[in-house]
Amino acid sequence: MKKFTIISAIAVAIAALSPTIAAADTAGSAMNSLGLFGEVAGSTMYGSPGAGAGITGGITFGRNWFANATVRYDFGAGLDSNGTSGGHTLTADVKGGYLFHLSSAFAIGPYVGFDHYGYAATFAVPGNPATKVTAGEEELGGGLYAAWSPVARLTFLTSVGGYDGLGANAQVNGNRVPAYSSVLVQSSLKAYYRVSGPLYAFVGFQSDDYTGLHGDNFLRGDVGVAYSY
Repeated sequence: MKKFTIISAIAVAIAALSPTIAAADTAGSAMNSLGLFGEVAGSTMYGSPGAGAGITGGITFGRNWFANATVRYDFGAGLDSNGTSGGHTLTADVKGGYLFHLSSAFAIGPYVGFDHYGYAATFAVPGNPATKVTAGEEELGGGLYAAWSPVARLTFLTSVGGYDGLGANAQVNGNRVPAYSSVLVQSSLKAYYRVSGPLYAFVGFQSDDYTGLHGDNFLRGDVGVAYSY
């Protein structure tokens, strides 16, 4: 995750220093869109990768203000380990912020964000009854968001931020157990390509590095389509 954060920061710096390129498509058209995607996911704690799907959308207000949200549902998503049957994760994050336009092709600025994480799995250990574990937490924080359209049709959206826990909960077979909130470092990078008219194809990567409740780093790769409005 640290390597990805450094790469994202370098990409932002290069974009800020690059010459202004008159792009036929602005970053705003990609930011004002609604998309569906599939993903592959895994974690540093559990060895088995999983798959999932999600929806993402955003909107800008004038030239500077923006908001976006993404919801992901992963079937297993790297949660499966020895003795685990089933399981899923559900995450949702919302960002809102203000962009400073350093050129006609590049904008960067601060954002505030909210992140929700939910987890469920059943652990079937030989000789013992099945143990169902559920957990969840909410995070609040912020960071930097950037949009860059280096050439016509292509837009990069990236963010790096830190979050602190608002609260956490965990249950084992329906019985509440002690849980404490995590600190989250989140990094993301998406590339949008305008295929035709308002239709975009996009690929992305996101790292959610948690400490605390589960101390896990979720890594997700996305491929999807979006419609710009």
